[in-house]
Amino acid sequence: MPTLTRKDRCHQGILLEEILVQIFRHASRPALAAAAVVCRAWSDLALEILWEEVDLVDFLNVFGQVTIGVWSIIFKHKDRKRAPDRLIFYGAWIKRAHLHLWTHRTIVDELQMAFQHLPGPLLPRIENLEFAHPYGPSVDGSYLSHIVPFMASTLRKLRIRSLQVKGWEALRPQLSVLSPFLEELVLGTNDWQDGSISGVAEMLAPLPALRILNLSLSTTSLEFIAILSVIATHGQLEELQLSQMESSSSCLVLTPSESFPSLRRLYLRLGHPGILLFNKYFSSLTEITEIEVLGPLDVLFWEDDIDEVEWIEDVTEFLRAVGACTRLESLTLEASFPKDNLDAMPIAVIWPLRSCPLLKSLSIKLGWPLSINDADLATLLQCLPHLVDFELEVGITSSHCSTLTLQAFVIFTTFCPMIQTICVSVDASKIPSHEVVYYPTDLKRINVQSSYIDDPMAVATFLSHLPASQDLEVRWRLEARLLESKWEEVQDILYELRDVRDGNLDPVE
Repeated sequence: MPTLTRKDRCHQGILLEEILVQIFRHASRPALAAAAVVCRAWSDLALEILWEEVDLVDFLNVFGQVTIGVWSIIFKHKDRKRAPDRLIFYGAWIKRAHLHLWTHRTIVDELQMAFQHLPGPLLPRIENLEFAHPYGPSVDGSYLSHIVPFMASTLRKLRIRSLQVKGWEALRPQLSVLSPFLEELVLGTNDWQDGSISGVAEMLAPLPALRILNLSLSTTSLEFIAILSVIATHGQLEELQLSQMESSSSCLVLTPSESFPSLRRLYLRLGHPGILLFNKYFSSLTEITEIEVLGPLDVLFWEDDIDEVEWIEDVTEFLRAVGACTRLESLTLEASFPKDNLDAMPIAVIWPLRSCPLLKSLSIKLGWPLSINDADLATLLQCLPHLVDFELEVGITSSHCSTLTLQAFVIFTTFCPMIQTICVSVDASKIPSHEVVYYPTDLKRINVQSSYIDDPMAVATFLSHLPASQDLEVRWRLEARLLESKWEEVQDILYELRDVRDGNLDPVE
């Protein structure tokens, strides 16, 4: 008899009662039937198959008769290691039948055979199919091409995160006839540098209900432009993520004729070309709520003629466009310029963000000195009352660059009552060793970056006045060498503080 356990879990603020049915090896048909009887009584169900010697045809035949509205199936191979716990309960909050497959080749072979021999009461109800193997080999498209047709008319979500390029041709005809109800599509490949995947634009065109699109593929410039042209006019698309598209920077000569009417969440994991891409294609999305542009980028992807002035102009244009997004709740920008000894960037570059009063999360990592002082920070934060997470890592400050002091934490306390994460660069030479600093009461994470320190007691003062919370994570990163005597003094102080705070202190990297 299968083991039945109940768990209460909270996902995004919604409390769900989830039922986990585990079928172990040598599960007989009567055991499967008994599990099916139990499952009929529940509306929220997650079903985990610990894959060893379960007869898949028997399993699908038996559970194809279960008339429950919400359920999930997760296949895990017996040798699977480091499986994230979240995958065990992955399907319970999806609210639809969900088939999740670790792409172990044996499982895919058996599943293909099972589908070919089933009469099919279960298959038309499968709406979510995911092939995920983040630590292992890619999925051969030829295997998927035998599985997808059985559920192509009902799929709502299809995620293939590690597709082999060589199998793309076998799979593409199946994807071209996907369900008109498909709402989410994830396509990725682990061997993207070895070839290109074409025909994605043609496959996206007949998907009127698509709301979430995640592409991590190698494409030609023309294919990239074709993809953008298709999704630019897609009226239902709400979330777009583009990653690893190595040709993206070379296709920025065209301007789309249409914008993205419904897009709310945009993730460009393309480094500096991502900034250019945003400025060219997405700067008119004033209703967007989440923007993420990630780097740093390998220097091989940089244009040969890009210089500091052009880079600042691109960043300025990007933040000016972001400032027009008055409903923006989250901004992440990480695009470091690969040069040293740079002059300080003017604080005016980030002033447009004052027009985004709904911002809850702000993370800017430029690897570039920014001329900002406590007064500038106050000017910015007084316009962002809902801020929860603040991260501003702009490189090590230089002698001619104005910097933050520890009083910056008082500014957060004053203007951002809900703040929980603060990551900033501080001039350690300006830390007062005798002054008490008052911190926000709900802090969960502090990350301080400093370039110089000559008074170890100043560090001790800063750390000793932190909120006495066991949930608080503290890190202090020193970017300059200390005299050996000073370093030993700092270490002694930190060890004493670690003992006082019950080991809840990790301030040195």
